[in-house]
Amino acid sequence: MKNMSKYANSSSCSVFERNHLHSHLSDGKSPHYFLLASLSIVSLLAFLIVFICAPASAALVADVQGAPLSAALQEGSEISYSIVITGIPSQTTTLELSTDLIPVSSSSLWTINTNDVTTDDSLNERLINLKAAGGFPVSVVVNVSGRVPQIASIKSVDGVVITKIPTQRSGYLYYDVKALDSHDNSLSAAATGILTITVADEEAFLDRSDAIDDREFRTLIADMYSKGLTSEAWDLLEWYETKPAPMPVFVPFIVGIVALILGLVVGFMVRSRKDDPYK
Repeated sequence: MKNMSKYANSSSCSVFERNHLHSHLSDGKSPHYFLLASLSIVSLLAFLIVFICAPASAALVADVQGAPLSAALQEGSEISYSIVITGIPSQTTTLELSTDLIPVSSSSLWTINTNDVTTDDSLNERLINLKAAGGFPVSVVVNVSGRVPQIASIKSVDGVVITKIPTQRSGYLYYDVKALDSHDNSLSAAATGILTITVADEEAFLDRSDAIDDREFRTLIADMYSKGLTSEAWDLLEWYETKPAPMPVFVPFIVGIVALILGLVVGFMVRSRKDDPYK
């Protein structure tokens, strides 16, 4: 009887286990499901712990001390400012600084105002490399003092002065700072200040020429200006603004002479491009 009782108990336990397992399988959840779920939870917790405890990677920053830099400056104008470089990665062996400003005789283009930070480059070069024997400090201060480059070029063709003004005005550099490792690889995105260069008196010319009510005359002097005959365009603009109310009969002759000059300029530009295919 005892053996039969033990058999009955063991049988009932086996039936219970089978029924319990069947109930889980009928729900679509195998024992492997619970194992995978546990592993997923553990992995997620480990990832969160690493993410929270790991130090955030610093981004290279160059802040301008004092008033912010103007978005646009006139060509040839002088400017001085200081930048404070922070967020320097610990692996940095070189800070590369570059600018489109040009040096002036009264001061160096670059002045380093942080102890133990040096350079072997000339401080009047547009690109210099900074070094720090014991590693870079938390911040590096550099002064920049220079002149905005001239983007308009002047040529004389058969006694006619042509001022060539490029269409590219933006994208010039106040400064560009890069953090490099020992293999000259960038460790972070560059910190950059962008400058737009304006041409002297161009805005004034455009404002005054737009006020001309004679569309043909307005188009004529605009073409002259864009072709490089800036002095002649200014002369005609000022004459128009001070002319008597009735237009003199010799104005068509003036227009004809201007058209001839424009033809000569266009011919010269076409000939220059043929002679130098890289222009």
